[in-house]
Amino acid sequence: MRECYVSFASALEVYDFVSIATGQGFPIKVECAGLKTDAKSIMSLCSMGFNKPLHVLLPANADAEDFFSAVRAYIVA
Repeated sequence: MRECYVSFASALEVYDFVSIATGQGFPIKVECAGLKTDAKSIMSLCSMGFNKPLHVLLPANADAEDFFSAVRAYIVA
């Protein structure tokens, strides 16, 4: 499993992230506080809230370097 943490300050940032995720040919999940959802669903991500870290999970075999580069602005340590 490949992973990172992201955080969003606005719905526009969520929209951008979802647009990037939707363009990927592999599933992407996001989890926070025990809830897990599809990263390609803008409504689900907005309902998780803003300004807190969200755990992004990708399959171990995903060629995700382009994805990680595209979402770099949202990645938190």
